[in-house]
Amino acid sequence: MSGDAAPRRVALYGGSFDPPHTAHVLAATWALCRAGVDALYVIPTFRHPFGKELAPFSARVEMLRLAMAHLGPTVHIDTIESERAEPSYTVDTVQALQRREPDTRFVWLLGTDAWAGRERWHDFERLERLVDFVLIGRDGQPDPPGLPVPVHLPAIASSEIRSRLRAGLPTAHLLPAGVAAWLADHGLYR
Repeated sequence: MSGDAAPRRVALYGGSFDPPHTAHVLAATWALCRAGVDALYVIPTFRHPFGKELAPFSARVEMLRLAMAHLGPTVHIDTIESERAEPSYTVDTVQALQRREPDTRFVWLLGTDAWAGRERWHDFERLERLVDFVLIGRDGQPDPPGLPVPVHLPAIASSEIRSRLRAGLPTAHLLPAGVAAWLADHGLYR
């Protein structure tokens, strides 16, 4: 990289994505259009740090690929957390990405609900020194006082989708079409 070139900016968007839903796609789209980034890495959690049971990693990765495919090559589904020793905390994942791409400046897309629970995260203070955060709000939830929240997305929860699928209730309005079709074919969460 030449001395006067601005570093490449990449947004990181981590989560369980169990399953990925319309609000996840909206967050990714907003980041690409409005967050001033060159690319977006979507990082599915391999094992949830708080012990939450998740659908198989390979299924969540495939659903993410289907959900984000239309956004093109600037979106990368990054499976780095499956390659790391456990437990894989966000701060460790960011450091691994920084070692892999030392000339990249990373920003982390973070929901205001996750921001509110940041004291439970492993070494959040160190994470704050490594990345800038871009907060994403959810309709009906309060914003953190004094912090900018540039976008608010529909209040869609993966847990609600899983419950609806188990109950045989419609979910197509909550899911990208490719994910809905994949779930219908594979019967996951039923």
